[in-house]
Order: sequence, then C-alpha cells, then structure tokens
Amino acid sequence: MKNTSVFLMLLLASCTSLKQTNVSSNQEASNQEKNKYLEATMKEFKIVFFMDCMSESFDDNRVDYHLGNDGSYTHDFGLGLYNYRKIDTLVHSVVEEIRRDSIEWTDQFCKGCSEEEVEHLNKQGMSGKRTLKFCLDYYTSEELDSIARLSIWEQK
Repeated sequence: MKNTSVFLMLLLASCTSLKQTNVSSNQEASNQEKNKYLEATMKEFKIVFFMDCMSESFDDNRVDYHLGNDGSYTHDFGLGLYNYRKIDTLVHSVVEEIRRDSIEWTDQFCKGCSEEEVEHLNKQGMSGKRTLKFCLDYYTSEELDSIARLSIWEQK
C-alpha cells in the first residue's frame, strides 16, 4: 500500500508538471505565430508604400500596368482602410519631395535653358526625377519601420 501511495504521488506530480509545460509551450507558440503575422503585415505595409510611391511619382500607365501585375504583395486591401490612408499620405509627402528635388536639380543644372533643351536633357536622362532613390530610401528608413509598426499595433 505504501508503494502504491508513493507511486500515485509521483504520477500526479509528473502529470501536473507536464500540463504546465504544455500550456507555456502553447502560449509561446501562439506568441510566435502572432509575431510572424505582425512582421508579415509590416512588410506588406512597406511594400504597398513602395509600389504606390513608384506609381505616383512615375505617373505612367506602363509602370502602373507592371506594378499591378506584380505578385510582391496582396491586392485585396488586407491592411485596412486606415493603413491605406496613412500609406497614401506618406506617398504624397515623398512624391512632393521628389518633385521639389527634380525642380531644384534641373534649375541648378540648366539655369536659363529653353524648354526644348530641358526636354532634350530629360530624354538623355541627365535631369529630372530621382524616383527610385527617394522611394527606396524611404522604404528602407527607420521612420517607415516605426510608422508601420505603430499602425499595425493600433489595428490589432
């Protein structure tokens, strides 16, 4: 009888510790899944920003066609209306910076040029917008990372 009591106590203690381990493991797995989802959503936020920035600043139907067929992000508005509005605001500020830079750079490079000369320089690629530089710089910035993180956390 004494051996049976000791055996039952050991069995009960081991079962209790197993249950606690499983609960903590399930909670850790749940947190890992949540973190993966949030990271993927942040990446989606940044990619949507980059694609919209390219589309807005190039303002070309051919670019829009290729960006629309790109599979880098989902096209189903999964981020929510709030986040798309925030992305749109960010895109407009970067596009304005691109335009301002383009005007300043063209003025420095070709002060007093006729419109035909400026057009010729644009066709040669010697003046004009630096769209890819500005969109990519902001895409990789810590500022966009923090904005994306805050926006995603606000929604969840």
